[in-house]
Amino acid sequence: MIEKKVSLVLGVIALVVVINSSNGFASASLDFLSGISGYPGDTVFLDINLTSNSDSVASLNFDINYNVGILRLIDIQVGTTADSAGKSLEHNSIYPGKERCLVFGINQNNIADGQIVQVEFFIKSDAPAGDVDLSLSNAVAADTEAQEVELILNNGIITINQPVICQIAVSPASATLQSGETVDFQATTTCNGNMVTGSHTWEIIQAGGIGSSIDANTGKYSAGDNNTGFDVTETIKVDDALNNETATAVVMVMRNVKLELSPKVLYSHSKKTRLYTLRIWGEKAAFNDTSFPDFQPNGYITLISWRGFRNVMIARVSVSPNVLDGPVDLSITTEINGNTATVKKEGAIMIKKRFPSYPK
Repeated sequence: MIEKKVSLVLGVIALVVVINSSNGFASASLDFLSGISGYPGDTVFLDINLTSNSDSVASLNFDINYNVGILRLIDIQVGTTADSAGKSLEHNSIYPGKERCLVFGINQNNIADGQIVQVEFFIKSDAPAGDVDLSLSNAVAADTEAQEVELILNNGIITINQPVICQIAVSPASATLQSGETVDFQATTTCNGNMVTGSHTWEIIQAGGIGSSIDANTGKYSAGDNNTGFDVTETIKVDDALNNETATAVVMVMRNVKLELSPKVLYSHSKKTRLYTLRIWGEKAAFNDTSFPDFQPNGYITLISWRGFRNVMIARVSVSPNVLDGPVDLSITTEINGNTATVKKEGAIMIKKRFPSYPK
């Protein structure tokens, strides 16, 4: 019904204009308001304004042309100046990308300069950045005496801004620690591939109840004392208030492990290398094929072979000849879920230079 009504009225206007057109046209302009911009997913409003240049305009019709691949027409409303003159708006689609508008009234009021209609567009989510052309065509205007008024058409554009996509990279993305160990988290924010200034704040959002803490400003994390009997996973979150982005990291705090060794005392020979088999028990440990024992200081004990399974490790070692008496520290590093955990025991082994005396 609307399409038939618009077509009928346009035909009447066109007929009247042809019959009453004069040799000397008055001139007015119909303009898209410039300077409108938005992002993909935004809704934007554009005014089409009339400038009469002191010539009277009582009614007009025109087509709006737009790119349907980038824009979706939502609505067109009668403008303030047209409404004040008692005019109405009818519009219908000629085909996708072309909308015909008729501004008219059953009166002889002139339309003042200003907003004729307001057009509402939705910028499609996949719209590329840049300028999108909007044009006016097939415009006809008449005054109160049905004399044709020449219209100068000024097209418009919508500037589509490049979406700002920001993300935070956290380093390290995950960490495996023992009770009391620390790690310094770092955060870097990039927007559209470029590093930008961020305002980062840190917090533990999923705590394991072991008393861990993190410095809100620096990102320094301190693992609590894990006496739960199982490994605890905690989630760290960083907020960038300046760029409205967040990111997370994961920390696994290993259960406390108590190491026991047998034998605890190894004896060195004055000239020969001595071989020993160490049996290592780790209470609540989770040794596997990646577990690697290390003895410090270097040069006292040499690792020959080893194998760890669950809470037991067997290590074949040699003691260098003529080493000084003293303690040796043991640390065992294990890879768990792509992260490295280390358990330590200071003074785990005592080295002595002589064998104990045996009764004859």
